[in-house]
Amino acid sequence: MNEPKWYYFNANNETIGPFSKIVLIELSQAGQISNETLVFKEGTEAWQPFGEAFSEPPEPEPLPPEPSPAPVVTSVPKYIAHRKKRDVGYKELTGGLVQMAAVSAVHALDSLNTPERRAADNKKIKGCLIPTVVIFVVLVVIIIINAPTSEEIKKRDAQREEDRLNELAKRDRENEELRKEQNREMMRRYIRAFPNGR
Repeated sequence: MNEPKWYYFNANNETIGPFSKIVLIELSQAGQISNETLVFKEGTEAWQPFGEAFSEPPEPEPLPPEPSPAPVVTSVPKYIAHRKKRDVGYKELTGGLVQMAAVSAVHALDSLNTPERRAADNKKIKGCLIPTVVIFVVLVVIIIINAPTSEEIKKRDAQREEDRLNELAKRDRENEELRKEQNREMMRRYIRAFPNGR
């Protein structure tokens, strides 16, 4: 069974439609239709405000999931080796690197805690700490070079919003053309049925 079509009155008191229920809700979410905008559903007798026709508020678009906290990282290759270059988020990677540096520092300080251990572990500490610091510095430089700027992020978000609005406008134009063609077809049928008028 076909879903009933919906129409609405715009600010110029023009009937706009037909639309599916989903498109009408999308128009409401985009701010083109308010709760006071009059809507009409095929098969009903009267126009009614959008807010009454859809007494349940339309469900908002789901928010993206919260990012998971950065894992504790003790070695760079295990953390990065299995991921693609762009798969690791900037905040996630920097958080992991900071934690890795903190863990390395705590281990280094712990081993330096007593004079006896300091003498015995001096070579081990130098062998562990220096490569860790070098890897940390290299990764921070790579992240800074590859991180998108806030300007790039704003441009990307603006482009997505423009694409979404263009898609809605395209649907509106298509629906308007369909409505005009339906009106022309009704006029042709009327003229054929009543060639001399009523």
